Amino acid sequence: ISNGVWEISPLTTDLRQLYRGHVEDNEIDHIGHMNVRFYAERAEYGSQQLLNALELRHFTPKGVDAFVIDTYTRHLREQLHGNPLRLDGGVISASADSLNFYHQLTNANTGELAATFIHRLKLMDLDSMQQQAYPDKFVAMAKDNMVDVPLHGRPRSIDMDFDPGHVSMQEL
Repeated sequence: ISNGVWEISPLTTDLRQLYRGHVEDNEIDHIGHMNVRFYAERAEYGSQQLLNALELRHFTPKGVDAFVIDTYTRHLREQLHGNPLRLDGGVISASADSLNFYHQLTNANTGELAATFIHRLKLMDLDSMQQQAYPDKFVAMAKDNMVDVPLHGRPRSIDMDFDPGHVSMQEL
């Protein structure tokens, strides 16, 4: 933190720009700030952009797609009408079971960090809604494009590697 403002860490230089735009009229809440759902929409868009860049559709059959099944969000600074926004992100882990992305939303003029997101995505068959494994070649390519999560984007209190989907009732 510098002068009371979160700044972008130098570790973020390998993140890919995924979105550039601004806060629209319809995104403002009753107190004049961008509504939190629009922060989430920007991050969802970023995850789709990363999947497109990794060419997931090239590796999976029709009727199979990736879905964000878990999100960790840190809201750091509100954004106001007209503020220019930039979303950057990258792959932070990949396995046959899940894919994890990191995103950060910043004010494009000031560089002030607005929010950070970690998304866990699972590959699902759209008809049966059964989880599928990410293909080995896709996982290898995703791992070749991994980035570090900057300190300002890391969770402070929960373990993002813990997958509650693999906990039995007995363990709970």
